Amino acid sequence: MGRLYDLGRGFVAVYCLITCSTVILLSFFLVYLPAILIHKNWERHLQTVVQRLWVYLLLGVTAHVADSTLIVSVPELQDDLTDEQRLRLVQMLSQGFCFPKQKDVGTVFDSREIIISNHQLYLDWIYIWSFMSMLGRAGAVKIILKRSLMNIPFIGLGMRLLNFIFLHRNWEKDRQRFGVRLNRLVHGIFPFSLVIFPEGTTFCKRAIVKSKAFGVAHKLKVPKHTLIPRVTGMQFALATLGEHISGIMDLTLGYTGTKPDEDPEVTFGLKSLFFQGRAPPQIHMHVRFHPIDKIPFQDHEAFSQWMYERFQEKDRLLDIFYRQGRFPGTSSKPVPVAPASAIFWIFLATGLATFILWTLIGAAIAWCSFR
Repeated sequence: MGRLYDLGRGFVAVYCLITCSTVILLSFFLVYLPAILIHKNWERHLQTVVQRLWVYLLLGVTAHVADSTLIVSVPELQDDLTDEQRLRLVQMLSQGFCFPKQKDVGTVFDSREIIISNHQLYLDWIYIWSFMSMLGRAGAVKIILKRSLMNIPFIGLGMRLLNFIFLHRNWEKDRQRFGVRLNRLVHGIFPFSLVIFPEGTTFCKRAIVKSKAFGVAHKLKVPKHTLIPRVTGMQFALATLGEHISGIMDLTLGYTGTKPDEDPEVTFGLKSLFFQGRAPPQIHMHVRFHPIDKIPFQDHEAFSQWMYERFQEKDRLLDIFYRQGRFPGTSSKPVPVAPASAIFWIFLATGLATFILWTLIGAAIAWCSFR
């Protein structure tokens, strides 16, 4: 019975996601083309609004299928965050999920930065979006993803329209495309938070073997809980964006219910979330900030060492997490990944979207029959 309930709840969630996404995309197209012709800045404004709506939908559906809470920790001592910034961040997160005005975040982070994180699950980016939504930045997030993900029905198309960056993970193929997309961000007037997973893939057995082989070949210390980061693309991004961003927001993710000797994606994956109702009960996120003037991105050797040190630090943090069940530092109280009201509004929106879609389908059938 429980299995059928989880499947039913998952089906409802997927139906809500597909139906509402379809209506959002249709609405986007109806307004998008005129907006481009009138003024290019209108295009970006529209993208931001649509992205915020779609993120709200995605987080609400995620909260519907499984209850998860987010706990954010910041270091007790970090020169890169003032006491005021640290206190402000924890206070904001402790208030729960909200979409505050952009000015509310000004005392914590600037309007443009790169976000880096370890990559344990394909769900990582959903929980990063939850965190950024609490900071009022849901519409500013741009994510670098594997090119194969752009083929996911509905979601892939939506991410392309919202100017996400898809790469082959082959630098010879990606360099020119990556440069063009980064320059679009640079020359725009809008804030952005560019999410990069420097490990290149999730923490899984096959990737661990490759990471260890690379570490041995280059005489690097091999971390236990992360992969050795890829440096070339990250350095290229910083070289292109450097003077236009405030720095790097450095996230470390840990999930309650995972073990250090297990593949996290096997324990909590997209399938287990949507069709088994199984998700991490708590998502722990450790946040640091590195100002751009303290990052040696113009020297390849120095930057490579800096990146390796960041992931060694993540490895130590995860070691503490697996032993103590939390990250060190000042922590927010547990808050849901989406507001309680999200589920009500999403079901209401799904009913409206269903009516709109079937009305359009009926009109199309009637038009065809009278031809």
